[in-house]
Amino acid sequence: PNGTNVGEARKRIATLEDEADWMEALVERSVESLETYLRKRPTGLYAENARKILRDLPRG
Repeated sequence: PNGTNVGEARKRIATLEDEADWMEALVERSVESLETYLRKRPTGLYAENARKILRDLPRG
C-alpha cells in the first residue's frame, strides 16, 4: 500500500501491537513477562512502566 495515509496507518498498527504486548505482560505481571516485553520493545510506549514494575516486584 502506498496511499496518502500509509505512514499514519503503520504508526497506528505499531501502537496497537505495542499495546497488545503490554497488556499481555500486565496480565501475567511476572518478571519473565515484563522482561519479554522489554526485549521485544526496549523503547516501547510502556518500557519505563515495565522497568519500574520490575524494580518493585519481589524477586524469588
